[in-house]
Amino acid sequence: MQLSPTIQIHVRKQSTQNPGCRQAAFAGFAPTKATLRSRAELLARDLGAVHGGYAATLLDSACGIAPHSMLGDGRGHTTLELKVSYLCGLTENSGTGRTTGRGVSVGSKVAFAGAELHDSEGRLCATTTSTLLVFDVEPRERGSLQA
Repeated sequence: MQLSPTIQIHVRKQSTQNPGCRQAAFAGFAPTKATLRSRAELLARDLGAVHGGYAATLLDSACGIAPHSMLGDGRGHTTLELKVSYLCGLTENSGTGRTTGRGVSVGSKVAFAGAELHDSEGRLCATTTSTLLVFDVEPRERGSLQA
């Protein structure tokens, strides 16, 4: 499946401007799948642990980027619900982690996505499922989208 130019621009913009992605490197995008790489030690607190909200933000970002290839031009989405399961904590020693999101299903009003966060050793640290509201968007100048 070839991504439309509008969706390609939006995904690249999202990967650099989305707060969840600013501390993460955009590692790849394929139809229904997005991958982010991040270094947990950048956000470790005094005791060496990384706040669970960081993991949730990465998971939400991956879930948000992944379904874009299934939406088509003139469509956008926002998170309605996010369910995170923490399986092991991230620490300053977790190294460069990988968060992979996948679009599961997109309907006319609702989309479903999921994501997994692994540490540098490949351990599964957290998973999520996400429900997203799908809506029409108006094109703006220079290829960006506006709700």
